[in-house]
Amino acid sequence: MKAIVNSAQQAEVKAKKREYNYTEMNKLKVGSEPINIYGVVLDATFPHKSFKSNKYICSLKLGDPSCKVADGIIEFITVVFFAAKFEDLPVSQRVGEIIRIHRATVGTYKDRL
Repeated sequence: MKAIVNSAQQAEVKAKKREYNYTEMNKLKVGSEPINIYGVVLDATFPHKSFKSNKYICSLKLGDPSCKVADGIIEFITVVFFAAKFEDLPVSQRVGEIIRIHRATVGTYKDRL
């Protein structure tokens, strides 16, 4: 009986770990807790070796339905990925792909999120 209770508790803990609350991009704040977002790829760079370190880097411009559109231009955020290996980075094949990001931190660079 004890083994059944332990496995039930473990299943409950795993279920709680899988619950993600997604934040709309227009509600992102610098310095907040790690966030989870969905976004549509608007532009992307191919993963490449960083000039300043031994890591690989790529960046994606993302938008979502909460982003404002003015004069046909959508507001976006830029997500920068760093990894020790090329294979660990996302490769975007085309504009319009959907990406899900978990446990990201929000910061600014040159006055942009």
